[in-house]
Amino acid sequence: MSDTGIRIRTARLLDAEGIAGVHVASWQETYRGIMPQRFLDARTVKDRTALWELSLSQLGQGKVVLVAEEADGGIVGFVSGGPARIEEFGPGAEIYALYVLKRHQGRGLGRALFDDCRAALRQAGMERLTLSVLRANPSRGFYLKMGGRPVGRGEVVRGGQLLAEERFLWE
Repeated sequence: MSDTGIRIRTARLLDAEGIAGVHVASWQETYRGIMPQRFLDARTVKDRTALWELSLSQLGQGKVVLVAEEADGGIVGFVSGGPARIEEFGPGAEIYALYVLKRHQGRGLGRALFDDCRAALRQAGMERLTLSVLRANPSRGFYLKMGGRPVGRGEVVRGGQLLAEERFLWE
């Protein structure tokens, strides 16, 4: 991998706090000015750790969580995916979340996490892949570069604010 000293591996239950830290920091970095600040400020590592502990304890049935880990064990990115939650394009897989800390972006980690997650989902028998991203997300172009085809739009409410989403499909 181009980012020396960082490896990608399957997440373990003990990674919940590290994943939560990336999740909270990435939301702060990415969604400032997009989502209400009070909503972003209410996201805590403690709360996210509890959610990630639950998620990691329920892995299986095609669900995948991978982390990008520095040599010292610090988590700098993660991806999670599994069976599609919305089957508007038929059965398949969905990437639920993909985040890399801003200081590690542009080094190939997002691509590596995406590719490894997609390979694991394919191995579980899920070929078709979908993903939803906020249209205002500055990383939206990444999914176009990864070969995703925009196939639909929707809306989601975060912090009482209605936000536009775009759905991508990989066949």
